[in-house]
Amino acid sequence: MKSQRRSADIVGMIAIACGLAIGGCDQGAEPGHDHPPDGGTCGHVSSVSGVQFVDIHTGETLASQRSAAVTGEIHATLQEVLLHGIEVKFLDTSFDPIEIANDCELNSLSWTVQDETVARVTQDPGLRWFINVEPRRAGATTLKVKIHHEGHAHFESAAIPVLVTP
Repeated sequence: MKSQRRSADIVGMIAIACGLAIGGCDQGAEPGHDHPPDGGTCGHVSSVSGVQFVDIHTGETLASQRSAAVTGEIHATLQEVLLHGIEVKFLDTSFDPIEIANDCELNSLSWTVQDETVARVTQDPGLRWFINVEPRRAGATTLKVKIHHEGHAHFESAAIPVLVTP
């Protein structure tokens, strides 16, 4: 009985996977661009209206920008060696996240930190849309992120506050 149920579950999962592969989605992508196997779009990402920084461990939005309005901050303490696993989510004109494929080489992320003596930002290895913040000394700085498509920026965020406390 258990093996029949397990077989039915496997068949069901295969059917769902096939349906997703055939139906797919093209959120944020322009027509004619491929939908990569890891989910998300891989193509020209247009109409970006904001960005969110989400702690993947808690699901909490640390900071965000919607149009010109910035809310929240990225906060780290000097006791933390590294604030690890912050997902950078670009937002469309409805402020919904644009799912961008991790394996898409047409799009990339870059950033600038106003004062790297306060905090340094690195990319999470193997995860194109994730950053880490390394607190270096107590103080405040800002972070700006850009999404690039084929070598040129399509969106640059406003200055996002980064606060490091003892």
